[in-house]
Amino acid sequence: MPSTATLSFTGGTLINQGVVLQNGNLYVYDGALIDNPLDSTWDFQSNGSVGWEGGVAPLFTNEGDVQAGSLISSGLNLPLHNTGTITTTAR
Repeated sequence: MPSTATLSFTGGTLINQGVVLQNGNLYVYDGALIDNPLDSTWDFQSNGSVGWEGGVAPLFTNEGDVQAGSLISSGLNLPLHNTGTITTTAR
């Protein structure tokens, strides 16, 4: 996502099949499911979040790796099912 992008995802399923480099906000609605499976990485490159904005509760499932630098403001602001790794590091 471009660094200034704010994207929306309504319903359905988004499956990361490799690496997501996130540089903005992703707003999810109406029961959307985001899956970060084993051997996949969701990397917050700068300030940004994945957040629930309305409708039926979405779900972010992580079996892989979610990463964020400790000097940036980023996060998951929605229900999370985590069996993977969540890492913060200084960048």
